[in-house]
Amino acid sequence: MTEPVNNPGILLEQQEVDLTVNLEQRALSGHVRLKFQVLRAGVTQVRINSHQASISNVTVAAIPLPPTSADGTTTAPLPTPLQYVEAPFQLSNWLDQPVHSNLGRINAASYQSFHRAALDASDSGELEVALPPLIQNLAVGRTFWVKVDYSLSNPGGGAYFVLPSEEDPAEIPHMFTHSGSIGSRLWMPCIDQPAAICVWEVFLHVSAELTAVANGLLVC
Repeated sequence: MTEPVNNPGILLEQQEVDLTVNLEQRALSGHVRLKFQVLRAGVTQVRINSHQASISNVTVAAIPLPPTSADGTTTAPLPTPLQYVEAPFQLSNWLDQPVHSNLGRINAASYQSFHRAALDASDSGELEVALPPLIQNLAVGRTFWVKVDYSLSNPGGGAYFVLPSEEDPAEIPHMFTHSGSIGSRLWMPCIDQPAAICVWEVFLHVSAELTAVANGLLVC
């Protein structure tokens, strides 16, 4: 677990992705959830890396404190459903247009400066989520989830769909992901930093004739 450099004041504890794979349509759909612990009260936003995805909704939920017994000891938490509330968000892909068109022609040095600024802004997180007062007012040590519903169609990288074609009609249909050091943001919203170490959970939904494979321990 680590404090993301683009999100001071909160500790990243867990990330999970829940996806349905549509091989024929070259598409993914589902959601990601990110669990954070409050290190400093009053945090107003979370920045998440996301490129290529269509974001349909962002919600947040505070994780309830476990109940305590009469003697003040903590008992096992009750399995109560989380109460998610919508959170305003803004998705900005600065790398799509590093230099604004109204600037006209610029020299190479100026372009490099704009491009570096776009890279820095993109690495800080393209998806900005405004945290509601419910989360801002959480005490230090409390935890909360950020849930992002999204879809991805015909991605240009990150997720690769391989289907039979005229050139290779015998190709076995399959899809795979390749993230590298900071390429996970190409196929799912996440904290995409090599130093952001946390617990991961992956849920994949595929048609009956397909087999899903992932790193880690199979739990269901």
